Amino acid sequence: EDAQSLLAEYQRKAKEAEVEAKSIIDQARREAETLAAEAKKSLEEGLARRSKLAEEKIARAEAQALSEVRSTAVNTAIAAAEQLLKSRVAGTTADGLIEKSIGDLKGKLN
Repeated sequence: EDAQSLLAEYQRKAKEAEVEAKSIIDQARREAETLAAEAKKSLEEGLARRSKLAEEKIARAEAQALSEVRSTAVNTAIAAAEQLLKSRVAGTTADGLIEKSIGDLKGKLN
């Protein structure tokens, strides 16, 4: 009878230990899933940030390139206008007219 009682007690404790182990495993699984979801979210946010920064950098580079092209075009137009005016107008009148025209062009093209 004592042996039976002892066996029943050990069986009960074994069942309790099994239930507790299953509970611990389930909790660990939930925590792992939560950590995985958080890691995935963090990775996606990091990639989105880097992508946005890259797009902004590209946009700045495009704007700078466009500005440089416009500046070069303005300078070329001014130089061409200067040469054209020099070749068609002579004397002191030409010098004053050229200076005034260059000043006007710079104000209008920039």
